[in-house]
Amino acid sequence: MTQQLTPWPWDLAFTRMSEEVLVTVNRCALELTRLLSASALFCDLRQRLTPRGTSTFLSVVGQRGLIFIVDFTIVDGMAASGRRGVFLDVRLLDACGDVVAWCSPEPHAAYYSSAKAVVEAAGGGLSATALHMISMGHFDIVH
Repeated sequence: MTQQLTPWPWDLAFTRMSEEVLVTVNRCALELTRLLSASALFCDLRQRLTPRGTSTFLSVVGQRGLIFIVDFTIVDGMAASGRRGVFLDVRLLDACGDVVAWCSPEPHAAYYSSAKAVVEAAGGGLSATALHMISMGHFDIVH
C-alpha cells in the first residue's frame, strides 16, 4: 500500500508507528519469555535500531549455550525498498544466525500505513504460544 501517511517527515511517522507496534511486540516477547523460562531456558531481550528498522531480539540459552533467537523487526519500508510503509518481520534464527522459520505471513510482501494494520497482518507471528511451539518442535526441546 502506498498512501500519504501523515504530513510529518517519514522518519517521524516511522518512529510513531514503531512505538505503537513495539507495545504489541514487547507483550508477545515477554509472554514467550515466560513460556520458555518455564522450560528451564534463560532468555535475554534486547532492542536495537538496525539498518532495516527497529529490532527486538529474544535470545534463548540452554545449559550448553545459545539455542535460538526470535527476531521481531519493524521494517522501515523507506530503508528497505524506498516505499513509505512498515511491516513486521518475525523470524526464528538458529544459533548461527541462519533463518530456520519465518513466522510472519508473506515476508516483505506488503507495507502498511498504520500500526493497527501492521499488527493485524502479523497475526499468528505475534502469538507467543505459536512461537513457543514452533521453537520447541524445531529445536527438539523437551519441556
